[in-house]
Amino acid sequence: MGGYGRRAREELEKREWEDKINWMAGSLNVEDPFGSSWGFAGFGNEDIHIPRRFREAAGLGSGSRGDPGPSSSSRNGRRAVDEVTMNGGPAPPLGQMTEDEYSTWVREGMYRLKHRSELEAAERRRKEKEEKERLREIEKEKAQREEQKRIKRLKKQKGEDEERKRQNERTRWRERWKSLAEKDADVIQIDMSFNDIPWPIYRHRPTHSSHITIDHLSLDNIRTFIHANAEDLAEDGKVDIRKTIREAIRNYHPDRFNSRILVRVKEEDKAMVKEGVGLVSGLLNDLVREIR
Repeated sequence: MGGYGRRAREELEKREWEDKINWMAGSLNVEDPFGSSWGFAGFGNEDIHIPRRFREAAGLGSGSRGDPGPSSSSRNGRRAVDEVTMNGGPAPPLGQMTEDEYSTWVREGMYRLKHRSELEAAERRRKEKEEKERLREIEKEKAQREEQKRIKRLKKQKGEDEERKRQNERTRWRERWKSLAEKDADVIQIDMSFNDIPWPIYRHRPTHSSHITIDHLSLDNIRTFIHANAEDLAEDGKVDIRKTIREAIRNYHPDRFNSRILVRVKEEDKAMVKEGVGLVSGLLNDLVREIR
């Protein structure tokens, strides 16, 4: 910086210092000239010193604090400080701002005023975008709820269909034992296979075929089937599980079964059927012990 620049800078600082001293000297007995003209709540109660060059740039005039003085802006009836709040939010604590912060605040406010239409258009686009996104989110949530309801209905329907199938199986199981107990020669079946025996389990399971093997004759499968049968035969809402198990034990008792039904089984399946009957008989006795 040359000598001229330094002198200009020194002169400017001197003027600002004198201006600040004069302002401080009159701050105790001079009424705030800004009053409420700034347009910000609570701003008129602050005791603020604004450097002269900023007051001049803002259209406040170059006079002392008590005498804003005329300016080209004020003569036209406009002051920058009255117009820098467009969408700028509440006024900052101006009494605590540095000169650079105040300069930036005024400059940004003036930019907003100069580009009002552009900023308003941008704000409209932003709000429209937010509204579209909000509506899309609402539609997405609605679609998700509808899909969940649909899946729930399908599961319920599937469960109802599955229960109907199981109920039909229990009915056929009871009818099958009834027919096997008939002594009429016309209904006596011969050459039965292992799969023809009315075992006390569900045959049509979601993950298995209807073909029965000895591995399917488990305690859990038998318990589920027998308890459901007891509910089918309930009288006046009273479930008699003991009675249902006792009847099943009588049907699968090895001596009774072998003498009445095993003789009707084809030769190649007799050994496996005999083993299965012994297994079921033991498991049914286990069920009796469970409910004691």
